[in-house]
Amino acid sequence: MDKKIDVSVITPFHNVDMKMFEACKESMLSQEIGFENIEWIIVLHNCTSEYYPCLKEMFKGYDNVILKELNNDKHTPSSPRNYGVQFATGKYIGFLDGDDRYTLHCLSEVTRHLDETDADVACFRREYELEREDLFALTETVLWNQLNERIIVEHGHWDNEVMFNGIFGMITSKIFRREFLVDKEISFDEEIPYAEDTAYITEVLANAKKVCYLPQLIGYHYYINAGSLVQSSAKSGQTLVGYAKGFVKIFEAFRKYGIDSDAVHGLCMQLAFFILGADPISAEERIEIRDVLKSYLYDLKPLTPNKTRDEDTC
Repeated sequence: MDKKIDVSVITPFHNVDMKMFEACKESMLSQEIGFENIEWIIVLHNCTSEYYPCLKEMFKGYDNVILKELNNDKHTPSSPRNYGVQFATGKYIGFLDGDDRYTLHCLSEVTRHLDETDADVACFRREYELEREDLFALTETVLWNQLNERIIVEHGHWDNEVMFNGIFGMITSKIFRREFLVDKEISFDEEIPYAEDTAYITEVLANAKKVCYLPQLIGYHYYINAGSLVQSSAKSGQTLVGYAKGFVKIFEAFRKYGIDSDAVHGLCMQLAFFILGADPISAEERIEIRDVLKSYLYDLKPLTPNKTRDEDTC
């Protein structure tokens, strides 16, 4: 492709409902930045055989849509995201799930702010849609000052509560400078079975020279479905042991970079939710989870009140 691309969007695709993907596609074609300025890399990950010819027909004539197949024994979006990054040529990189969509002005606004500020990453807000009313609306806790159009945080001037509060690690509400990711060799840890986004974002924020927050920009429409890892509590004891071991890598990164994060509380609470709703867990598995996380639990500080929780909650 000879044309210089503004942004590469990487979509891991695993047997996505085609009605949902049609909405995702429409959001890309309608981007105010112009679809011709986007490189869309779709990685079909462990898909059944009918999907590749279907997508190939759907994108016939679109030279800026790159379809790749990846089949392996991995069961998270980490490996297709890493694989997709290898083919990216855009100045910036975004990650879009196949059942979600960008708001129409997202990429034009975010890349404008990145160009103007020379930041390595821009963070914006998301809206969500529940498949069912009884699902858990898990999304970022935002403590940014929403009176500001943008907030610039330079390396060494972190505000831990603002930057690392709650579920800060969701990958889809960020756009990254590709050169930064390549220079710092930042990639997804494919051995973390749950919350791999948090590990990735921790490395990004710890290494970025400048971060641009966009408190007023809702750039992503997030579909919360009943079949996601977050919503399903029916997990085996060994699965939850694996989650705990993956959390160790995240918590070690927090220790390495001196991050005092509410995300430790959040991840441990999520694990407790899974344990309560899981298939019967043996005493040995409970002990193993406890022993894996024990030293990190001792690091936890009491929660302090802020605009998202009162004293009674803490």
